[in-house]
Amino acid sequence: MLVAQALRQACAEPAEVLRTRLQPAPFGVLRRRPHLGLSLAASSAKAPTTLGHGRCCQNCAHTLSCIKCVDVCNERKEITVRLFERVALPLLAVGALILAAGCAVQVREAPAAPLAVGATATAMMAAPDGTAMGTVTLTQGPHGVLIAADVTGLAPGGHGFHIHETGSCAPDFAAAGDHFAPKGLEHGYDNEAGFHAGDLPNIYVAADGTARADFFTREVTLTAGLTHSLFDEDGSAIIIHEKPDTYGQDAGAGGRVACGVITRN
Repeated sequence: MLVAQALRQACAEPAEVLRTRLQPAPFGVLRRRPHLGLSLAASSAKAPTTLGHGRCCQNCAHTLSCIKCVDVCNERKEITVRLFERVALPLLAVGALILAAGCAVQVREAPAAPLAVGATATAMMAAPDGTAMGTVTLTQGPHGVLIAADVTGLAPGGHGFHIHETGSCAPDFAAAGDHFAPKGLEHGYDNEAGFHAGDLPNIYVAADGTARADFFTREVTLTAGLTHSLFDEDGSAIIIHEKPDTYGQDAGAGGRVACGVITRN
């Protein structure tokens, strides 16, 4: 209805007045028209070569009844620009924020193979002279590995209990190498630069020489192909030491009194 009123008012004006107000203006310049208010003038909107009724704006898809259709088309452009500023620009800003948030999300690398949840492995523990000293069982869970120790023949008190980097106990327990440490960190739970993936809490032996303990760790896996897998090229072993671990940079656990190669069940 407002557009129709504007057309009727425009058609009643003299041609000279229309010619004056139809002069082109740079894009983005607002020109005030008494009957339509502020309107966006576009340099691409060319005035008709002949003034009079029956002409239409060259940028308008509709043929209107008089030359004033140029003003009507400009008014439509202004409405479109205002809608773009109020609707499209905020939506674009929201989209950019969502994209930025998505890029900021840290993506964790997928494992080379699915975790072998439920898989088990066993280390048959033995003394330096070959005497059996019980077992250590490892079970892969969805969040890490549960380690269950059931050992005997040890001196009462605390003993260091570690996973070592090589699956060998021969010709002596030194063949097991150092602690399993794929990240290259230092030893010790209390060390700011630690700890080894193979570091585990001490076990405590009763007066009868037996010990039963369960430990859980996220630092190792039974799944082959991962950097923290206990089944890498040279395997791994469980070592029990003669003294308790200090949990510091220097383990201070003394000699190796029991060893067992970790083997898949």
